[in-house]
Amino acid sequence: MTKRRPHTTSDRKVRLNITIPQHIDSAVREYALSRRMDLGDVITKSLTAFLSPGAQDQRDAIIANRLTALQSQIEQGRAEIELLTELVAVLTQLSLAVDPEPRTPQEIAQWDGKVARRWPLVLNRIVDRTNAGNTMFEALRERLELTPAAFKADAAPAPSGAKDHEQ
Repeated sequence: MTKRRPHTTSDRKVRLNITIPQHIDSAVREYALSRRMDLGDVITKSLTAFLSPGAQDQRDAIIANRLTALQSQIEQGRAEIELLTELVAVLTQLSLAVDPEPRTPQEIAQWDGKVARRWPLVLNRIVDRTNAGNTMFEALRERLELTPAAFKADAAPAPSGAKDHEQ
């Protein structure tokens, strides 16, 4: 005669009927097949892991890490947007400070030469202004009153022929 062990709460099994979405059912079945486990054991272990005392802390830590990474990405994007906006501001200032748009092929060739010479200056100016904190965003934060004279003071020197066209 074999002696039976007394049942403990961990030995007893309770039948539980639940309804889950089909994609979760498929995922659980695939997991059970890949691990060569019984479907009930996979579900039992999953629920045990989810309901364990440290599980919520672990989930909170994972969420906090992800939020920190997202915040870092947002800050990087914000900085890039500020640089791009500053680039547009500087290019607009330079565009307004030079000759009108060329119309003849000769003027277009001269224009291309000016652009090629001025582009490194534009990049240096953006880097200098950004590093010094003199960005358009800072000016807007300080609520400076902008006038045409404010743009002329910061603008690159205009070519000699441009003075006739400024007004």
